[in-house]
Amino acid sequence: MTIILNCACGKKLHAADELAGKRVKCPHCGAVLVAPGGAIEAGLASQAGDELTPADLSVARLKAIFDAAFMATEVDSDGDLRVEEVLGCYVMPTKSGERISLNTRFRARDGSTRQERLEFVNRFNDEIAVVRACVNQSGNFTFDYYVPVDGGISPRTLVLATKFFLRALASGIRSCDTDNVVA
Repeated sequence: MTIILNCACGKKLHAADELAGKRVKCPHCGAVLVAPGGAIEAGLASQAGDELTPADLSVARLKAIFDAAFMATEVDSDGDLRVEEVLGCYVMPTKSGERISLNTRFRARDGSTRQERLEFVNRFNDEIAVVRACVNQSGNFTFDYYVPVDGGISPRTLVLATKFFLRALASGIRSCDTDNVVA
C-alpha cells in the first residue's frame, strides 16, 4: 500500500507506507511535505474530540497543538506564536476568538517599483484566491488567511489549514512573482 500526497505544485506523490509521519521532498518543485500517518497523526489523534472553541484559545494551547504535529514553534517577545514548516507564519486568535489569523510578511526586493509590487499581489490574489495578499504601508507584502473557530475546530483541522496556507503561499509566490519582487 502507498501513501498519496498532493503537493502545492499540483503533482501527486506516492510514498511507501514506512514513510508515514516522515518528511518527503517533492521531486518536481523541492517542497517538503509530511506523509500522513505515524507519530504526527497519533499526536493529533490524541487530541481528537478536544475541539478548540473561542473560549479556550490560548498561545500555550495552540503551541501544544503544533508541537504535537512536529512543526517548529516559537513564542516571540510579544507573546505571538510563530509556526514553521518550510515557510513560517504567525498563528494569532482574533480579539473575538471567532477566527484564527494565519499571517506572514515578506520584504519587497530593493529597487522594485510600487507598480510591480501591486501587479504581483493582484496576480497572487487572482491565482490563490483563499489567501489574501497586499502591499502594506511600509511597501512590503502581507499575506493572511483566516480559520473559523466559532462552533469548534479540531486540532487536526487547524494544523491542516496552517499547512495549506503555507503550501498555498509558497506555490503562489513561486508562480506569481514573475517580476521577482519578493526578496
